[in-house]
Amino acid sequence: RSDMARGSRSKKTCPTYMIKLSQMRYLHRAAALTQKAIPLVAQPDIQVPNDFEEEFHKHHIPINLFQKMLLGIGSAAVCITDPTRPEMIACMGEATGDLGMKYMLNQMENSTEGSEILRKRPRINSNTVNLEKLKAYPEGTLGKIYTDFLKINNVTPDSRGPVNFVEDIHLAYVMQRYREVHDLVHTILQMPTNMIG
Repeated sequence: RSDMARGSRSKKTCPTYMIKLSQMRYLHRAAALTQKAIPLVAQPDIQVPNDFEEEFHKHHIPINLFQKMLLGIGSAAVCITDPTRPEMIACMGEATGDLGMKYMLNQMENSTEGSEILRKRPRINSNTVNLEKLKAYPEGTLGKIYTDFLKINNVTPDSRGPVNFVEDIHLAYVMQRYREVHDLVHTILQMPTNMIG
């Protein structure tokens, strides 16, 4: 009996068990937030000028393969020594993330929602998101939790910089979208802004 009790205790203090329990808690919260967000999705589309193509040409910096390799190695070295440099993390993602971006693009093209996003190229920034309205939403809603997250972490929807070093405009949009939904992912999954999060 004492062995069984010991086994039961060790299971509850086992790191793997704790991680799984934590993941289940986050998934449960994410499901609840998603249910609350569904009525917002049903609202009519807000027509916002699509400026991504213009922004892409404005900020795009053409580089060759050798330069891309140097950027990838250099930005990775800086990220390891100082992980608080978001511009270096962004640079490393652009220089080394071709396979990841192509995978995400393929996944989006093969889903109805993803295809619509690629066609409309919606943006998440201060021109498209009314943060003051979201702040007034009730506690527990996605909009309120999102604005609380932005305030706590001292960021805005404009904190994510434009894509510079991706040659293909479709892949560049995927990377831009990935950056702009980044804080929403943290919000929905209640992930802290540390290495584990």
